[in-house]
Amino acid sequence: MCFGFQCEVFISILYYELRFFKNEKKTVKKKQQTVNGFLNSFLFERNKSTTFFLYYNIMKNDGLNSFDVVYYINLEHRKDRFEHINKELRKTNIEASKINRIDGVYMKEFGCLGASKSHAKALESFLKTPDNVQNCIIFEDDFMFTQSQEKCNEMINDFFSSFPQFDVLMLSSNTFKYKKTYFPFVIRIENAQTLSGYCVSKKFAPVLLQNFKESIYKLEKAGRKTHDYCIDIYMKRLQRTHEWFCLEPKIGLQMDNYSDIERRNVSYKC
Repeated sequence: MCFGFQCEVFISILYYELRFFKNEKKTVKKKQQTVNGFLNSFLFERNKSTTFFLYYNIMKNDGLNSFDVVYYINLEHRKDRFEHINKELRKTNIEASKINRIDGVYMKEFGCLGASKSHAKALESFLKTPDNVQNCIIFEDDFMFTQSQEKCNEMINDFFSSFPQFDVLMLSSNTFKYKKTYFPFVIRIENAQTLSGYCVSKKFAPVLLQNFKESIYKLEKAGRKTHDYCIDIYMKRLQRTHEWFCLEPKIGLQMDNYSDIERRNVSYKC
């Protein structure tokens, strides 16, 4: 059995042990002693950085607030969407201090290029954060939760416990091809699009940013909307070769609304 799979199974068992202790009203000290005991027995031959990384993710048990920083992309003139996304975020347990607005790049005649530049801008902001900031969520301002916050937090906790290392986690998705994982609440993406809500690890952010910059370059060179170069299409070339996941069921979608990219009302249902 490979070490990666052992880690997934071990971390899941450990996580559910912690949830049991929580339900039994055990002390934080007792839970931490249990975590340390399991880690020491399981990882005594592994290096310290691996141990720390696993420990860091195991202790993330705060649902959506487990993410280190949150960004939402919003065009200056879309006050309606500003109100919408902030209303959605207020439903969550995410600390207000973690939430940041990204001033979207408005290109009236070339909306898909503006979208690519806006998402690149969000990743660039993320990469400037301190080293202890290891992951982020990026929302577009038309994202809408479709699951209760209790359900969202439960699924995020389960994800962190089962996948201590990931590249991208999609919260919404138009999925065309995927593989099942060992866990029913998450699928491995092979072909999916939409970037209305997604999570990125710090280690993968430079790779994704480079992909976004290539999208920008190719769109600028084409001088017009070209389907294959649109950001959520161009990123597909990374999905098969990286740790790219989506929650199952998805916890959000793009609301029906006027799109500055399409310059019409849209209803994507994803």
